[in-house]
Amino acid sequence: LIPFVFSFLAFAMKGKNSGTVALMSSVITMLLSLFAAARFQNHPDAFLISESWIKNLGINFSISVESLNILLILLTGIVTPFIILSSRRNEYKNENSFYSLLLLMQSALFGVFLAKDAFLFYVFYEIALIPIYFICALWGGKNRIRITLKFFIYTLAGSLFMLAAIIYLGVKAGNFSLASFYSLSLSSKEQLWLLASFFAAFAVKIPIFPFHTWQPDTYTDAPVGGTMLLSGIMLKMGLYGL
Repeated sequence: LIPFVFSFLAFAMKGKNSGTVALMSSVITMLLSLFAAARFQNHPDAFLISESWIKNLGINFSISVESLNILLILLTGIVTPFIILSSRRNEYKNENSFYSLLLLMQSALFGVFLAKDAFLFYVFYEIALIPIYFICALWGGKNRIRITLKFFIYTLAGSLFMLAAIIYLGVKAGNFSLASFYSLSLSSKEQLWLLASFFAAFAVKIPIFPFHTWQPDTYTDAPVGGTMLLSGIMLKMGLYGL
């Protein structure tokens, strides 16, 4: 919630002030991430929120800290201030928009790692794609539009397979809780097709050969902050998903 709110504050600022607001937000979030990691050691059930979201479909806004995601929460919290600090060394046109998108990206990444509802995971997974698309398209190199469009198509196409798998499992389970998915009894054929669908989305994000061709061009043309976001945090979404 903090980077999400601060993204609007950064957007309302002008010049270097937007970078200062973004840095302030990232430092607060980093401290909270460290606090969550320290408290999690002794109180593993302390961080759990589960509220009904789309009740008719069994979709909940369910997030929690657990042993699998705590390292990625720390990674996102600690790396982001360095991304903002390194970005402040450069001059960007419309800096307020740039830093606002960085914070929106961080908020979406936290959502991906914290989600305990599969549909919520998918929503954050897709939201994370939007800020990085604009960061690369607006502040990238001379071939940025062609390269960023390729990256967008690759990741969106892969995600559609994941959405189909999530809907299939949600219908079978009666809700979209990941815990409910784990307890389903599935045939070998079902498991194979579902694995292939999820893998299609995650293989692009990691990326794994031959789904990697978007990566070299995107890294080269993206601004420094965008490349750091992609390589330092965003690609971990695929590994975490697997």
